[in-house]
Amino acid sequence: MPTIRQKDTVKKLIENGGKSVSGAMRKAGFSDAYAKNPNKLIESKGWNELMEKYFPDKDIAKAVKGLIKAKTQVRILDRKGKFKNVRNVPDHLAVSKGVEFACKLKGKYAPEEHVITNKLTDEQLDRIIKD
Repeated sequence: MPTIRQKDTVKKLIENGGKSVSGAMRKAGFSDAYAKNPNKLIESKGWNELMEKYFPDKDIAKAVKGLIKAKTQVRILDRKGKFKNVRNVPDHLAVSKGVEFACKLKGKYAPEEHVITNKLTDEQLDRIIKD
């Protein structure tokens, strides 16, 4: 069963356009210490109940599918500068966002890995540090 603060957090999150879960938590009355780690809230049973109520999986899937199939109109000019016809073409920005979101939802993204290699010699590093 969701708590009053969890319900208020969802309202605040919708108001701020989903930009900051931590900010929404603070505005809903959670302590700064708790709001610094929103995963505790997100992983709670009450939060998951709220998410299913307000953002059911079927609605998310429908919205993502709509993004993937989004079209935009393109007007084509003839040589005289008059519009010849209008064509519907894929809206590449919407399609890429939809595909990216779908992949994230399905866990298809591999965790990001950052490899830092040091190709400088010890002498080069010493010179950089001294300068």
